Amino acid sequence: GVCTALLLRRLLRKLADQLVPRLVADRMRNARRPATLTIKYRQSGEGYHRSVRKSVNAPVQLRSSLSPNASKALHERAAETLISSAMDVLRRELPPKFSLSLVGIGITRFAPLSD
Repeated sequence: GVCTALLLRRLLRKLADQLVPRLVADRMRNARRPATLTIKYRQSGEGYHRSVRKSVNAPVQLRSSLSPNASKALHERAAETLISSAMDVLRRELPPKFSLSLVGIGITRFAPLSD
């Protein structure tokens, strides 16, 4: 399982790198922005139904960095923003020693771009 902050950050990097292009495409297709970031995790040894979900407001910084016209550097910044937000939540929620068998991040609520 994932048992250090460094390994957790590396896993979140892979997840964020997959999520950002989907958010950019969603913005183009549906004219909406992420409103809620959800982090899901499960401690090793916990049963399948013992997953924990925590949701927070999506970082405001995502609004400009997910534009289809944004540079690769801005999309990279969007990924870093997602990672930082997820790490903040997990630092608050996890005990000092942890071992995770499941980690996921996603957007679970959207808002119109005009908001």
